[in-house]
Amino acid sequence: MRKCKHGALCLSVVALAVWLTGAGAATPFLTLEGEDAEPGGGAELKAYAPGADVPGAATFELEASGGGYALLEKAGARCSWRNPVEGANALVVRSSLPDTETGGGLEATLDLYIDGVFRQAVTLSSRQSWVYRTPKGWLDDPKSGGMPFKFYNEDRVRLGGAPLRKGSVFALQKGPSSAAPAYRIDCVDIEAVGPAGSAPEGSLSVIEFGASPDGVADSQKAIQRCVDEARRSGKPVWLPAGKFRIGSEVPTGLDLTGVVVRGAGSAREALALVDK
Repeated sequence: MRKCKHGALCLSVVALAVWLTGAGAATPFLTLEGEDAEPGGGAELKAYAPGADVPGAATFELEASGGGYALLEKAGARCSWRNPVEGANALVVRSSLPDTETGGGLEATLDLYIDGVFRQAVTLSSRQSWVYRTPKGWLDDPKSGGMPFKFYNEDRVRLGGAPLRKGSVFALQKGPSSAAPAYRIDCVDIEAVGPAGSAPEGSLSVIEFGASPDGVADSQKAIQRCVDEARRSGKPVWLPAGKFRIGSEVPTGLDLTGVVVRGAGSAREALALVDK
């Protein structure tokens, strides 16, 4: 500890980091950093060097969770990790794919290998990333001359076939069908996801009010109808397994005030959303 110029006791950043080791939320998944992967096939590991000059514009390294990532550009380039989770059956891949010339992002695949054997194609996307900071604000236009920002997107992957054993090696590889010119893998979350939950007794399913679990049709109005009825009747709202697209058809978004919402996912405990 030392006295700062204002007379208060201060901890140095280094000392504070030591004291806070192990702090943070407990999660059901483990995170594996791209820069800690084993590269192969021409893959490169990129990282910001602590103490180096900080660039004046956003970079892939600075926006990455651990200050680094694995770059897959060449055909056959791959990054691999040893699986630390027994029975792993799901991944979340945080990656950056290039934007398109007109904005809006793209989708492309990488090949997933388990212990050297092809398992499945993994679809990644940049459709939720790539904005450009201009004097007029944030624009989704790569030709605006603005500073590129928000490079990374997170895509969830359920693994086909048998769950992975602890100690097995899994790899993401740029295969023949991997159409993006470059893939930057920031990190991968790996998890053993339990079975889907069941609807609580007396709950109202959003499906009954017209919500679509296919992730294509916009379900905002249907979910709001379900929520409004749940608020009136004092019942919980049930979100079954699926993808529900919320397109902000209503400018104010969903109003979940005072309603209990339960979902089929692994984090399926009751969530009371109450405006206090």
